[in-house]
Amino acid sequence: MNKYFSGFLTKVLIAFLSISFFFSCGPKKVAEIEKDVLVSLNGETLYLQDVLKLIPRNCISEDSAAFVNDYIYSWVSERLLYADAKNKLTDTAIIVQKINEYRRQLYIHYYKENLIYSEVNTEVSLEEINEYYNKHLSDYVLETSFVKAHYLTMDAKVIQHSDEWEKIHNNGLEDEKFLKDYCIGTGRKVYFIKEWTEIRNFLDIINYTDEFSEYDLGNKNDLIYINGDLRYIVKIDDYRKKGDYMPLELITPQITQIIINNRKEKKIVQVKNDLIENAKKEGKLIIK
Repeated sequence: MNKYFSGFLTKVLIAFLSISFFFSCGPKKVAEIEKDVLVSLNGETLYLQDVLKLIPRNCISEDSAAFVNDYIYSWVSERLLYADAKNKLTDTAIIVQKINEYRRQLYIHYYKENLIYSEVNTEVSLEEINEYYNKHLSDYVLETSFVKAHYLTMDAKVIQHSDEWEKIHNNGLEDEKFLKDYCIGTGRKVYFIKEWTEIRNFLDIINYTDEFSEYDLGNKNDLIYINGDLRYIVKIDDYRKKGDYMPLELITPQITQIIINNRKEKKIVQVKNDLIENAKKEGKLIIK
């Protein structure tokens, strides 16, 4: 199908290869490129710059040329199909109804987004988040375990590691500076997993390949093992087991969005009710 547009490929390739010079061209040159017309059809125009903006990042020139070529084909063929359909079909009652429904929904959508929702407060307090969380605890039960932890790696050949274990065991996530200072110049490294992390992802991060049961959490907060040339000393600082309630901070963004959406829904209901009442008062709406 693209054979009809093969003449565009050379032009597109040259244009794409020259895109790296856009920022050195100056405003005048860029403006000229933006006016570079690729296609004109029935009064509509497709500009080179508009198409180049759609090219996926990290595309090589050949792929980008093919992308633009396919886009041009779709752009042209869709408009020709539409023009041909309008010539051969009449506006039936169904088509008119569908067009009116779509226009109505489109207007409502932009009315909500640009006018109604702009009046909705999007600031959500911690108290509101806590209140919602506590009222809907049954909705937030973990299907797998999550942990926070910190761990140290050291040369596996060093047999004596009681001091390292003591430092990791007796300190926590809040002691990052102390533990990092402890490792300076020793070949030891310390890492911190401060965000709630799903248990299987956590075990991958710490390169733990032995058997581990989620039910061991709480009884097995320290892990000491060797993987390759390194000895790992791990301290699980906090955990939530499967069946526990989700940590609040893990779902705070989700709850925040729910609260905002609820506010939007209340605002829509309010606007609808006001419009109905006004229409009744003005005699525009009669409900029998």
